[in-house]
Amino acid sequence: MFKPFFKATIAALIVTSPSALSEPTADTNHCATDSALVHATYALSSQAQHKPVHHQTLELRRQGDEVAQSYPKQEITEIWNLLKDGRTRPTRYFEHYKRGIEYYPEEIKSNKNKDLWETKYQFITNAQRSDMELVKSTGQGCKRTETYRQEKAGVVYELQWLPKLKLVKRYREISTVQAASQRSFEMNLKSLHTDELPIKQFFEDHAAYAMTDYADVGDNESDPFLMQMVNLGFIKGGHSGYYNTDGAHIEGGHHSH
Repeated sequence: MFKPFFKATIAALIVTSPSALSEPTADTNHCATDSALVHATYALSSQAQHKPVHHQTLELRRQGDEVAQSYPKQEITEIWNLLKDGRTRPTRYFEHYKRGIEYYPEEIKSNKNKDLWETKYQFITNAQRSDMELVKSTGQGCKRTETYRQEKAGVVYELQWLPKLKLVKRYREISTVQAASQRSFEMNLKSLHTDELPIKQFFEDHAAYAMTDYADVGDNESDPFLMQMVNLGFIKGGHSGYYNTDGAHIEGGHHSH
């Protein structure tokens, strides 16, 4: 279901609920926070059967028609821009080197999919969420939380959704049957900040990185950085931009509706 995430789903690890969510305003039916200007930090955990739990941190930043997804441990960030024609254009940044690789929309395999932007902006498409059963709704304003559930093909999917902010609060996939391929996946929102200045500064800082077009990578064999990234598999068209703790790319692709 969660196509932008790992094939390896994640563990039955319960993580503390968000502690830094914005308080609702006096008018609890109104949310003063702009969903297009957020910095959310998630704790991810995944586990394949008989293997240790794998932990990961993911940071999501939004600024208008720009979305950044960062993995601090790997020092890798992808920023996706929504274009006027509905396609998206990603740039992959390598924090340690302050370098970036720019991709054109046609170099992204799934860019003809109209749901691509939603998966980058909010991790789950509206269609995927609509396919789940709404179990309950609690709270008001920015803290209003909708809980969804679905069971399909031996897997239980659970989603806690913040509709006013268009954010996942908690998401879990848990296999209900014992099998060699049994896996589990969980993501939890740990903090949420909406201060404009640090978000704006983040995007400005990355815009100042030294950039290379993906199409020109092959013409820069004398560049040690580029050749190192190519050899590690970091510079490839159509990738989802997710990496494990060893720096290896992890393809997206969960159950589809």
